[in-house]
Amino acid sequence: MTTPMSDAERLAQLGYKQELVRNMSFLSVFGATFSIVSLPAAAYPLIFYGLLNGGPAGILISWPVVAVPSFCIGAAMAEIVSAYPTSGGLYYWAAQLAGPKLAPVVSYFTGYFNFLGQMGLTAAASFAAAQIFAAILYVADIIPASITPTHMSYKLIVVAANAVFLIICGLCNTAGSKMLNRIGTFSSVFNVGGLIVTLVVVLAMNENRTGVGEAFGAWNNQSLFDDSYCAVISILLACFTFAGYDSAAHLAEETNNPSRNGPLSIVATLAVTFPLGWLTLMALMTAVPTDTDSLNALALTPSSTSTLVDIFFTATMGNKTATIGLSLIALISILLCTVMLVATMGRMLFAFSRDHAMPGSKYIHHLSESKKIPIRAIWFTVLCDILITLPALGTLTAFTALTSIGTVGLYISYAIPIGMR
Repeated sequence: MTTPMSDAERLAQLGYKQELVRNMSFLSVFGATFSIVSLPAAAYPLIFYGLLNGGPAGILISWPVVAVPSFCIGAAMAEIVSAYPTSGGLYYWAAQLAGPKLAPVVSYFTGYFNFLGQMGLTAAASFAAAQIFAAILYVADIIPASITPTHMSYKLIVVAANAVFLIICGLCNTAGSKMLNRIGTFSSVFNVGGLIVTLVVVLAMNENRTGVGEAFGAWNNQSLFDDSYCAVISILLACFTFAGYDSAAHLAEETNNPSRNGPLSIVATLAVTFPLGWLTLMALMTAVPTDTDSLNALALTPSSTSTLVDIFFTATMGNKTATIGLSLIALISILLCTVMLVATMGRMLFAFSRDHAMPGSKYIHHLSESKKIPIRAIWFTVLCDILITLPALGTLTAFTALTSIGTVGLYISYAIPIGMR
């Protein structure tokens, strides 16, 4: 009778020795992927963009349009991660599937597109948390209404909060893989529960709801181009949400039975995100006006500086306590997402430098002696994400650029190995 191959033996078969510590379960890996592929960190910050480019109709209709191909991409990735469970993930898959001649070029480009995507996604998440934090201060009357988003004081608050949040997320990652497992497990419960609470509170407290059918028909085009173009760009909100489930691959070398738990976490994440996310968006759109002028005002000049927080305020009939409560749920969810994004990007950089594909690979490919975590890759991630958000001191539209970089980079890195397959 053949003895089943251990996780370390399977990794050795793929060409690497076991260096990281395997402490992560299915629930913690699901928590990591779901916290990244969920509404708070991706769709919430882009609601203003969606209201301007498609309106409630564009947001609600594009969700299933993007979800269906995302399921196909996720299924393909789940199959590949079951065969190649390494922290390198996408670039390693591309190398194995491309063949000896194309492997160096294909894996190189896949790795760097994945690096850019991860960096954009992580920076966008932490920056979104900083924006919601500032909006909470407005609702609580801590920041006076006279300080608008165009003031340098506001920009400094957001950029400083972003840096603090990234450092906190870096510290969480340096606590070790056992702590990361606990955070992932907690994240799985909190994120699902947080969306359900938001859904229930918004529907229960809003006495002046817009009908869901009316929301599906409320179109708004402020793109300066025709409706067909606007329809295409309206999918950014959904595309940005359904990105990042490759985290299951990057955590594979710390996951028990990754050939099973990795693929399951990807499929489970998509299966939960689609219905729960769509229902929550429908609930939020019932608190949104349907006329063009009001939609533009909500997206461009929100009273709290955050379109999402203004929606919470409207949905709770002006109840500041409830608004701050819903905003804190969103903030915590995004911070949990950022912790996992820092972990994911840190593991990706650790693996990429292990294969000598980055400048300074010898320095970056380093594990802490006591906890066996990629400490330098983690702090390199934090530093990169702080630096690329500094342009926000000039213009806060930098957030849309970060989301675009993250979305395009990740989807290109997804397409290459799947195409090779």
